[in-house]
Amino acid sequence: MFDEPMRHVKNSLMTPMARYVSFLSPIQLSVTGLFIALLMFGALYEGLFLIGAVLWWLNRIFDGLDGIVARENELQSDLGGYVDIMCDHVAYIALPIGVILGQPFSEFNWLTLIVLLATFYVNAASWMYLSAILEKRDRGAKTRGETTTITMPRGLVAGTETIIFFSLFALLPRYAPILFLMMAGMIMGGMIYRLYWAARHLG
Repeated sequence: MFDEPMRHVKNSLMTPMARYVSFLSPIQLSVTGLFIALLMFGALYEGLFLIGAVLWWLNRIFDGLDGIVARENELQSDLGGYVDIMCDHVAYIALPIGVILGQPFSEFNWLTLIVLLATFYVNAASWMYLSAILEKRDRGAKTRGETTTITMPRGLVAGTETIIFFSLFALLPRYAPILFLMMAGMIMGGMIYRLYWAARHLG
């Protein structure tokens, strides 16, 4: 929802940083972010929530750097985009699971986690399949002048909102189940919006 205005802020802040890591390829940066995500999971599992939050932010920095390094050095590739989205989804799964595992067992906590992960699963189908259709119809990223490998159909929860929600999960673990349900509700709202948009424009 806020990704368009925030993209300019991110690029202005991170482009100078990209010069210091340009000795790494975009795929190497993505994989580095993946290892950071696994360290984050370990920290959360041990109940080290503040460390987990810091590692989450570091993971997001590397996620931003891989694309900037690719564009600045003309190294963009379909493989790089594919690796990036796979590494991203490992982080998206690792953080909420780690937050729940790092706390005493609660059936309610696990039920809300299941709801959140279920919406992730359906949402992935919602935006990725729609993205594939738009690319097929020459209405994708290249046609729209987007910098991503494929177009990212809009929803109520995108990158910026995910960073905020996931930061709160780690910083406020006791309230994570309620936050899970809030995020799940917004994701479902985005799926309904995409379905409405598709019914109007793809028929």
